Amino acid sequence: NKRLLALNLQNNNLTRLPGSVRQNRRLTSLWLGGNALKTMNFRGLRRVTDLNLYNCSLSEVPRSISKLRRLRVLDLYYNNLTWLPARLVR
Repeated sequence: NKRLLALNLQNNNLTRLPGSVRQNRRLTSLWLGGNALKTMNFRGLRRVTDLNLYNCSLSEVPRSISKLRRLRVLDLYYNNLTWLPARLVR
């Protein structure tokens, strides 16, 4: 669905972001909380402004978050983060 604006994939036992999600070029809100995501590639999701990575067992912020130039809301609550990289504030 290339007209999809919001997608909630919370608590689906995902270990990676499905490639088909990145084909939704109009997506502005993506909720992935409650999944044990090991790899994430946000390339192509240029319109995402709201990203939920709540309780995803993250020990570091995924590098590809820097591709989300329009990101305004980022939920990293309940993860194993000990620091935030400088690239995150760009």
